[in-house]
This record gives sequence, C-alpha cells and structure tokens, in this order.
Amino acid sequence: MGGALAGPGWVSLRDRLPEHAHAAGYSMMYAVQGAGYSLTASLSALVLRVADASTAILGGVVVAVVITAVSALAERGPARVGRPLGAGQDAPV
Repeated sequence: MGGALAGPGWVSLRDRLPEHAHAAGYSMMYAVQGAGYSLTASLSALVLRVADASTAILGGVVVAVVITAVSALAERGPARVGRPLGAGQDAPV
C-alpha cells in the first residue's frame, strides 16, 4: 500500500523540481519514508503494550487516512503563480 501512495508523490516531486535536483529530491523522499517506517514500527510496539491488536490496526488505518487526506489537500492547494521551484537557475557545476 505504501508504494501505491508514494507513486503520486514521486510524480509531483518530478514536476516541481528542476531536472538537476531530481536525484537529491528522490533521495530525500526515500530517506523520509525510511524514517517514517522506523517511527511506525516503534509506535506500533508501544501501542501494542496498551491496546489489543484490532485497536492498534484501526488506529493505524485512521492515521493513514488522515495523512492521505492532508497530503491530498496540500497537493490541491492554490495554484502557484510564476515559475516552478528552481526555474531560471543554472545547473550547478
């Protein structure tokens, strides 16, 4: 499921960054996803100490839906006026 949700993020990143910054942008996105997986595993262990498995799963689903909704709203935000990020800048040497 994570891969299905990450796909649009990769496309959005590609559209917003200049070509010379794609590799760094993808690396940052990959690193943040890894940190998210680590945080999720740690929080899951803590939740399972105080709640049963079905409650923990339901909580995880709720958190995933909220994060997806917030991300979708952020992507639909007001249209940017002017040049995209990095437009008109020379590529680093």
